[in-house]
Amino acid sequence: MPIQSTHPDYNAWVGRWTTCRDAVEGSYAIKLAGPKYLPMLSAHFQPVVGHKQYEAYKDRALWFGATDRTLNGYVGAVMRRDPGYVVPDLIQSRLEDITDAGQNATEFIHSQVKELLTTGRYGLLVDKAAEDVVEGEPAFIKLYYPENITNWVCDKDGCLLAVVLKESIFIPKDGDPYDLEERTQLRELVKLPEGYTVRLWVQKKNSDGFLADEYELAAPPVQPTLRGNAIEDIPFVFVSCDKDSMSCSKPPIMDLVDANINHYQLDADYRHGLHFTALPTPVFTGVDEGKDYFLGSEVAINLRNPDCKAFFLEFQGMGLSAIKEAMEERKSQMASLGAALIQNSRTGKGVETAEAAKIQHAGETSLLSTVVSRVEEAMEEALGLVAAWEGLTVTDEGIEITINRDFIDATLAAADITAMVGAWQAGTLPVTELYWNFQRGGVLNPATTVEVYEAAVTKMAADKQANALALATAAPDPGSDSSEGGTEPPKAPGAGGSGPRATGARKAAIKTDPKED
Repeated sequence: MPIQSTHPDYNAWVGRWTTCRDAVEGSYAIKLAGPKYLPMLSAHFQPVVGHKQYEAYKDRALWFGATDRTLNGYVGAVMRRDPGYVVPDLIQSRLEDITDAGQNATEFIHSQVKELLTTGRYGLLVDKAAEDVVEGEPAFIKLYYPENITNWVCDKDGCLLAVVLKESIFIPKDGDPYDLEERTQLRELVKLPEGYTVRLWVQKKNSDGFLADEYELAAPPVQPTLRGNAIEDIPFVFVSCDKDSMSCSKPPIMDLVDANINHYQLDADYRHGLHFTALPTPVFTGVDEGKDYFLGSEVAINLRNPDCKAFFLEFQGMGLSAIKEAMEERKSQMASLGAALIQNSRTGKGVETAEAAKIQHAGETSLLSTVVSRVEEAMEEALGLVAAWEGLTVTDEGIEITINRDFIDATLAAADITAMVGAWQAGTLPVTELYWNFQRGGVLNPATTVEVYEAAVTKMAADKQANALALATAAPDPGSDSSEGGTEPPKAPGAGGSGPRATGARKAAIKTDPKED
């Protein structure tokens, strides 16, 4: 089997990946694909004239960019708070430059969330440049789109034995650094008895100078080592929306893309109809042939024959109304398929129990929760491989990535905070529910745990009671003005003072890390 062979699942899914990517890119990519997304009418199959008519038909159509806007809304909902990282100290600094393209960890997670929502699949390769192996530079993580993961082989236990990755390289022609030729390179990662091996295959050229459909080894195989020892497994992580990470899953935005494309087709028909029917057409019957007639209030039309008639032919628009209604229906469908998840907001942002909030929004956020979980798992596994390259194992020090799961922007207003604090003070709202609402509303630092918060609240309440008791038992100073210089008891948590600040800065006057003491 030649190296350029593709996996059956790849063949079955690559068309859908391309369609989703075109829909995200928008009008240019959709129209460039021509009949793939906008079928020709029967008249368009005529040579030359039909082609020109089709181009005009396509140019009149408008692509409604719901897919891209909804995707950006999804990603924005996930990334509205920065992820949290627990990693070994040895690779902590690597989070600022975790890829081979200079992305930090948060930017890299952003790219992964967007890719998984777009295609439902991608892969992560942990690697080092050849010179970095010698110099001791940390490993990096590289993202591969599903279209570039062309083949893979697993054993019966699901262990990855080989994977082929398609890459583009640019080779100077005749040594000219400014005249570059693009070629396809296939990176073959193989698990052999002697260890993990990398082979690079480059597209060959025919005798006539054109690129061939065959590949040749660009260099001898390479066996990366880990501190002088062979690497046993392929450091590649498959990511999928399915539980089986190696399987190809339906792109989360696929249904939205289908509706968006159908709306584009309806729009093309609607504007095509308007083009031919919007302007009234003058009609004359019983007039002399070969004679010119001019329209306008300053020109008189002399019709000698009493049976002559002149009128405008106008389209009543019943057919176009049906198309327009269908377009509006598609817009509603697109909203329910995608945009509604982003646009829905919590009504009545008052005191809400954690359990009630979870039940109410579990269905709305299930898709994004799955995506977040898969990205977290992939990043933790990839960072574990980075740590292993530095001589660590995941059992030495834990690696944990926490990505935001509060997808609805529910920032609390000052009145809401006051109401919640009052309910807590009255004993009708437990401190755990107060904590939940403050976390969800952006009042507390996301890193603050419920245990730390509850302990701080308990201490603040005790301090307030002690201060009040001290003021009540202290003898008043006759020479002092009670309105000035008095000691004000600390305020309730979340209401200002010594408690967590009720601002959108999401900070709290609570230390969450013992190292800070």
